[in-house]
Amino acid sequence: MANRVGYLTIFSADRKEIFGEFCDADWRTEGTTGESNNVFSGIAGDGASETFKRINDEGISNVTYCFESQGYKYAGAAQLLAPASGPLPGSSIIRIESGDPPTRVL
Repeated sequence: MANRVGYLTIFSADRKEIFGEFCDADWRTEGTTGESNNVFSGIAGDGASETFKRINDEGISNVTYCFESQGYKYAGAAQLLAPASGPLPGSSIIRIESGDPPTRVL
């Protein structure tokens, strides 16, 4: 699948809490040793960056997500990766990944 740009919402594993929303998110597929990983990422500002750093510090790594792009909605479960430094001061790149392809939802 080609890379996509869209709107990403990251939820807690039970979908009861929204951890963050990204209007500029990317979805790409990375191949590793014969398998594919679906990687979703977005840039977080100060407040969201702190939220994701706290989540990582608390040891939370299982999340669920919804990704909307080109009129379609996809959902699934993923692993939250540690935030990386973003392009702007105080920003972070938030990444989640899953070996399972997302499910298209209506």
